[in-house]
Amino acid sequence: MKLDIETGAKVRIKKKKGDEEYEGMLLESHDQSTILIKTKNGYNVGFDKKEVELKVLEKPVKKEEKEKEIEQDKKLPEIAIIVTGGTIASKVNYETGAVSPNPEISSLLKNIPGLDKIARISHIEVPFLTLSGNMTPDHWKKLAKKTCELVNKKNIKGVVILHGTDTMHFTSSALSFMLR
Repeated sequence: MKLDIETGAKVRIKKKKGDEEYEGMLLESHDQSTILIKTKNGYNVGFDKKEVELKVLEKPVKKEEKEKEIEQDKKLPEIAIIVTGGTIASKVNYETGAVSPNPEISSLLKNIPGLDKIARISHIEVPFLTLSGNMTPDHWKKLAKKTCELVNKKNIKGVVILHGTDTMHFTSSALSFMLR
């Protein structure tokens, strides 16, 4: 059963059996049979669609967020960034609590204070996005290949790989054997 209600709408959920009612913001659910809401206290609660009645209280408010372009000093050395995931290359929606990849130069400069004083980001590559715990030797091979491609570009002075912290040590060890 698919809902025709936009994510972000304020909703009231009433259980068909009993008097329990809940209010919150409708979240995207990975399970078609589950309605997921974020309650006022910040908790996410899931309900079986068959067991509840849903009423929309307010439609979602769309906020256009335009990332302000940050001027980079053209005299600084150029670096390339490879994004595979991780917090630094992510954007948080503080209303829903959702985190999504945001590999934009302006976002990275905003998330890494001082970077704009030591280097200029000229390339961002996203060969794949994965949780660091799901990283495999095939991912390491792709990273090594992409790093070589970027290092061989004329003006690139360095490559930074953004990666989740859980297994960063495994990836860095593997790449130390693959790259000179």
